[in-house]
Amino acid sequence: MEIKYTTLLFLRKGDQILLAMKKRGFGVGKYNGVGGKFMPNETPHEAMIRECQEEILVTPTKYCRVALIRFNELFDNNQKQKIIMHVFLADEWAGEPTESEEMSPKWFKISDIPYNKMFADDIFWLPLILEEKYILADFDFNKDWTLASSNIIEIKKEDLAEDLFKGIVVVESLANREILDKMLVVDIKRSVSLNRTLWTGYLRKEFIYSLASNLNDQFYTYFWKGKNIIVVFQNKIFEFNYADRVKLEQTIAYGETLKIPKEQLDFTID
Repeated sequence: MEIKYTTLLFLRKGDQILLAMKKRGFGVGKYNGVGGKFMPNETPHEAMIRECQEEILVTPTKYCRVALIRFNELFDNNQKQKIIMHVFLADEWAGEPTESEEMSPKWFKISDIPYNKMFADDIFWLPLILEEKYILADFDFNKDWTLASSNIIEIKKEDLAEDLFKGIVVVESLANREILDKMLVVDIKRSVSLNRTLWTGYLRKEFIYSLASNLNDQFYTYFWKGKNIIVVFQNKIFEFNYADRVKLEQTIAYGETLKIPKEQLDFTID
């Protein structure tokens, strides 16, 4: 299945939100935020800023990411495509929203958002992010672009329970990618030069341990909570406190036996 990575940005001013009508191409005649596909090696933030500059001649200066949405779509040739979209809200920007060849911007009161002129999924998640909620969502569309199913998860502090660890998974390292459906994903980055896709998110400890039998050779992944780290290699797991330098060096040494360069075994945590 083809995967495309995109951004979407909404400008917000008091009780108003800026929407833009698409003038050409996919979604013509519909209102939405501004955004589009990543360029090679762009981060989500870089892509969001560039698309906003191109489409409405505005540069966001104060913004935050508020959602990660995955779309499963079916095209005329019955070819499935997954769209992974990073959604942002901006409260400050440089420049005035200006019409371009692609988009025609217009301010609406938040209470008067024209959902009947937007995509079918927008009404389910846009009100949530305007309430300062961070969400993860999945939407499946039928061939005629009607909504087939949806699933929305609101991320709250209480969702990050004691057995949830934050970590990074290289998608291409997995023999079976079903485990990704159990991950609370908060960021996705694609490196064209390395041909790798990195998912950052939260996973329960039991699923982290199951990765040991799911990793391809010469790959590893790691998760952390505070200073407690779980490093998973193929059929081998190390769990230790970051302050335990002996265990840390043992883990690095094991990784080197798998021909993983030492500089890639840094286990950075936040």
